[in-house]
Amino acid sequence: MPMQSQYVIQKCVTVFANRGTKCPVARYRGWGMTDKASRRVVSEEQHMNAEEEKTVRESLVFQTFLKVSGLRINPESIESRIPPEPDILCLHESDGKLAFELVEICAEGVAQRISAARDGEEFGFVRSSDPSAGALRKKLGKNYLTAFPVDLLCYTAGRTISPDAVILAAVRPLMETSSGKFRRVWLLGDRCHLVWPLG
Repeated sequence: MPMQSQYVIQKCVTVFANRGTKCPVARYRGWGMTDKASRRVVSEEQHMNAEEEKTVRESLVFQTFLKVSGLRINPESIESRIPPEPDILCLHESDGKLAFELVEICAEGVAQRISAARDGEEFGFVRSSDPSAGALRKKLGKNYLTAFPVDLLCYTAGRTISPDAVILAAVRPLMETSSGKFRRVWLLGDRCHLVWPLG
């Protein structure tokens, strides 16, 4: 990796550490990846087009989700799908085929500053609000083409300052009045939560 990229990534890690949140490199490290592997993934993401980056990121997120959720899903059955299908199709040991739609809880202002930091700019000050409700409403407003039950997996990847408790408080009331589009809703943040249904 070029020295400039190493510098920008390390700078991003330092800035986010000082602000009490996690940058993408730190998030991958938190998912059990080594520093070297984390930096390689972030570097590869920078050279992909948006769709390739989304597929790689969602694959990593979903593999991590399986490890911490305890769901009995065959890893070899996981397939990335193209809209209007949900993002992932897989095979559960007892429930059969399941689909998963993924959504990153991402604050636009934080994402923009991270992008600027990758280009060598100072991170600066970011004023941000919780984007969870807006992200969920967008997913609830979509129609998915699938014959299988659909779970929604919300995840954080260092581009929001919202802690898990704030995200849960925003998402659960929306699910109480939703049309039942998703069988279950999960959050992969600092830990894994079954957001909906409760109990």
